[in-house]
Amino acid sequence: MRLLSFVIVLLPFFSFAGDDASGPIPYEMDLSKPYSAYELNQKDIRWSSSLVTNFGYKGKVFHFVRTTVKLVTPDGVKNTSVYQCIEKPSKFYVVDGDLMFTIGDEYPLSPGVGGFSMHRPSSGNFIVCLNCFSGGVPATRSTPVKMGLIRWHGGEFARF
Repeated sequence: MRLLSFVIVLLPFFSFAGDDASGPIPYEMDLSKPYSAYELNQKDIRWSSSLVTNFGYKGKVFHFVRTTVKLVTPDGVKNTSVYQCIEKPSKFYVVDGDLMFTIGDEYPLSPGVGGFSMHRPSSGNFIVCLNCFSGGVPATRSTPVKMGLIRWHGGEFARF
């Protein structure tokens, strides 16, 4: 009985409330290494404007452009999965595992909350994000998000 009481008293110190967007797949990327990013052209801007108009969306619009940041996965290195926000360059989106990274945050976030939506043309060179940055579920199995090596465990879900 004393052992059970002891466990019950200590349990709250080893428990964490809430959801976790972490998964079984190890990923890593190094934002300290040089990389390039796609530059939006007039055709891209027209596509984005048309999307916003057709949805009747009135909020802020954010654009993520494809980068050459290497994403290391168990299946090898990918060069087309990491996007950077033009309007907020400290924010990155990784397609594999569907996570948003903000430099300086403790964890990346799964962004699917608060009316969040992303739209990508067939070229895949950029993503238009509506209701962006309204929060998310943290992936707590991660190193802090910084302009350096970041390691985390994510899921298999990919929005695109």
